[in-house]
Amino acid sequence: MNFLKSKWMVITLIIISVLFLLILTGRKSVKAIIKIKAPQEEVWSKLIDINEVKTWNRVLVPIQGEFKVGNTIKYEFYQDENGKAAVMNATVKKIIPQKIINQKGGFPGFLTYNHHYLLSSDGTFTTVTITEEYAGIYVHFWNPILVEKAYERLLTLLKKRIEE
Repeated sequence: MNFLKSKWMVITLIIISVLFLLILTGRKSVKAIIKIKAPQEEVWSKLIDINEVKTWNRVLVPIQGEFKVGNTIKYEFYQDENGKAAVMNATVKKIIPQKIINQKGGFPGFLTYNHHYLLSSDGTFTTVTITEEYAGIYVHFWNPILVEKAYERLLTLLKKRIEE
């Protein structure tokens, strides 16, 4: 009987160890970049104004909240152009005006995301970069390439809104 208890204890410990290892090692990221012929201030204003964003952005649409550190923003995320929205929340962690918006969210251990808008300018063009890092056990079973494509679509819509 002690052998059975010991055997099940070993199996349980192995399963817990494997799950823990999967949680710790699950890491992926996406990145999308675009250059927009406009001043950094103009690009920033299109990203930070929730009401303005709703007029051109059909990818990551804010439906509640505002961009202030500590606030939670509720989004509808349209991974596919004509798909259904996934509703998600993100907490604003950092804002450096005209340079960085950092938001985080997800379910710790399962899937979390760390989302950044990064802006830089060479005087003529503003480069906008979206990066998103993922962590958690689910990362091992998921390919984020469709999210990357969605963020590329978002940046194309932003460029179109500003340059046209």
